[in-house]
Parts: sequence; C-alpha cells; structure tokens
Amino acid sequence: MRLLVPLVLTLSVVLADNFKHFHGYQVFRVTASNDEQFKALVDLSNSAQNFDFWHGPTRSGTSDIMATDENKKFLLDYLKTHGLDHSIMIADVEKLVSEERAQMSLKRLINPPTVKNFGWTQYYSAEEIDAWVKDTVTKHSDISTVEVIGQTTENRPIHLVKISTGGSGKPSIFIDGTFHAREWVSPAVVSF
Repeated sequence: MRLLVPLVLTLSVVLADNFKHFHGYQVFRVTASNDEQFKALVDLSNSAQNFDFWHGPTRSGTSDIMATDENKKFLLDYLKTHGLDHSIMIADVEKLVSEERAQMSLKRLINPPTVKNFGWTQYYSAEEIDAWVKDTVTKHSDISTVEVIGQTTENRPIHLVKISTGGSGKPSIFIDGTFHAREWVSPAVVSF
C-alpha cells in the first residue's frame, strides 16, 4: 500500500494535463439581506463576467459563486459596492479537485469498476460508464441490446440500451440522462 499511494499521486500529476485546472479559483459564499442585494446578485449571474454560481441567487439564504483568478477582483469589488456579506467557502479549488482526483485514481487502481462492483455512490467517467453498459448488456444479452444512435458535440457515442423480453404492442418507457457535465446523479439514475 505504501508503494501504491506514491504511484497514484505520480499518475495523477502525469495525467493532470488531461483535466481542466482550477489554479487560483475560489468559491465565495454570499448573503443577500434585502431585495436590492438580491437583484445585484441576479444581475451578476446574468453579467458578461460569466461567474459560476454553484448555488444561485436567493432572496433569503446564500449564494455560492466560483471566481477565477482573473475575475476575482471584479467579484470582490462588486460585492463591496453592493454591500453583500461574503466569506471564502473554498480557498483553493484546484487543491480540492486534485485531492479528489487522487482519491478517485487510487480507488480505480485498487478496484477498477466492473459489472460486479460498479456502484452508485461515486462519479464515473464517460469511458467507465460506457464499459459498464457494454459489460452489462453482454451479461444480459438475452434481454438487452446496445446501439449507437448518434454522437455528442465532443464526438462521443450516444448509446441506446434496449431492455425487452420481446413481443410487440407492449408499453415502453424511455429514460435519458448523462447529458449535462455536472449532472452527477443522472448517470446513477439511468443505470440503476
């Protein structure tokens, strides 16, 4: 195990260029105390600055806003101008993401996802989901088929899985999902 951790961390560093980086990104928790401040947050969410609202503007409660290193000063000036109380929720998004990637890499190295151990309590890559779908359809080929019905904007195959015992005139159910980047629960729902 002692050799495995440095190996995974090394792999994470080597493979890191394949991922989006968040150097200098921070997440701020912002509280709107009145209608004017709420409107200011709504305006900010619709602005050309294109801030990433993790939790959008609400009349009562907090909003979580991720700022890049480049637009952080603008955000802080805007919050100050509008008297919006704020605190740093995540000081270093890159560090948090890197730690999560290392943990995920270690889990996958120790226990790669298969039909037997594929679960619904962690995030899987598109490739891992595709492999699981193909393995599952192969295992249950008497009642299931898979076909490619198109391509995503990133030229990834869009799979259609049909589960049927045969016959015609039976009602059908169509379930789709896994089409928004941060819709983490969607793959779990459609594959459960």
